[in-house]
Amino acid sequence: EHVTHVTSPRAHPTFLYLANYTEGKGQDHALSAFAKIHLHLPEWRLTFAGGDLGQPKNRNYLLRLQRMAEQAGVSSKVAWLGFTK
Repeated sequence: EHVTHVTSPRAHPTFLYLANYTEGKGQDHALSAFAKIHLHLPEWRLTFAGGDLGQPKNRNYLLRLQRMAEQAGVSSKVAWLGFTK
């Protein structure tokens, strides 16, 4: 297992959402909520971390989430991380 730690004295406060990219895990709700509050918390970021379990339907779900972030105008404040071995 490989873990990367990212630190910076100027790091932004970040909401972290840990779950595989699978419909029903709630990433869409977290993204909608973040889109509503980002103007009030401009320094905050949202990071999703998860895997697609090798399933095309889950990769498609991730793509939909990324489009949702773009449409909401928050894509520059959202990070998408996968799992590493």
